[in-house]
Amino acid sequence: MKTNTAYLKQDTKANPSFLTGEGCFLGDSVVAGLDLASYSSEPPRTINYYTPKLSINDSSKIQLGVSYTPDTANTGVDNPSVKSDGIRKHGIYANGVDRFEIDRSIKDAVTIGLSLEQKLAEDVELKLTTTGEYGKSVGKIKKFTNKDDKNPQEYKFHNLGTFNIGAELKVNNFKYNACYGSFEKSFSNKELHKTGLKTHYYNAGAAYKYNATTITLSYFGSEQFKNKVDSVKLNISHLLAPGLKPYVELHNYRLKGKPEFYSELKARKVKGVVALIGIKLTI
Repeated sequence: MKTNTAYLKQDTKANPSFLTGEGCFLGDSVVAGLDLASYSSEPPRTINYYTPKLSINDSSKIQLGVSYTPDTANTGVDNPSVKSDGIRKHGIYANGVDRFEIDRSIKDAVTIGLSLEQKLAEDVELKLTTTGEYGKSVGKIKKFTNKDDKNPQEYKFHNLGTFNIGAELKVNNFKYNACYGSFEKSFSNKELHKTGLKTHYYNAGAAYKYNATTITLSYFGSEQFKNKVDSVKLNISHLLAPGLKPYVELHNYRLKGKPEFYSELKARKVKGVVALIGIKLTI
């Protein structure tokens, strides 16, 4: 979906930012639309610890996970200034501004996750999860007024602070899930992000499995710097043989927003439908 935002150029190279996938900053190394650590083929150096699933009683289990990342710029690549420290150049070319360089590097980042599994009946199971991430933002936004600017103006980010809560209910062959997450003011600056500072997302879905066939219907919505995404997806898959699964997917989406650096521009809308037919092969 990220490529679809190209239709929102509004006669400039200033594109709105959209959050097009739920997730966490560090646990998945990437948040769609925010481009945190997607510049390196390697994830940051991270220490992870997960407890085994601990039984509270005959029907309840709990699990805790903790991750610590000293520096997201430390990925071991050869050219850290380009690939590992989260720097991305954004050509704006509007209002006399040549470009922004945005560095989303973080130090002393901690991720904590907790899950609870509860068996409610013979064929009814409930799973609750929550995660949070916190870290110190050490990167900055550099604003270049022209291509020859040797002394760009620098702006500091808000520190990293996110949370996510989710639930999944399994009843016989049906599964229902929902989640809500917020990045609060992470990686924003009130002097530059003029349309808004906060980012959050939410989704809900249902799945039905009968023998080798699975049908899923899901909704995803997000708001990043007041730029909104609404997405509905239908997926049908069938396991023909072990490791071989054909599928059909229909995806309807709507996007509305404006570049967060330029609140005076008029918001634009984009909508469309994507249809996919494919085969998943697992070896």
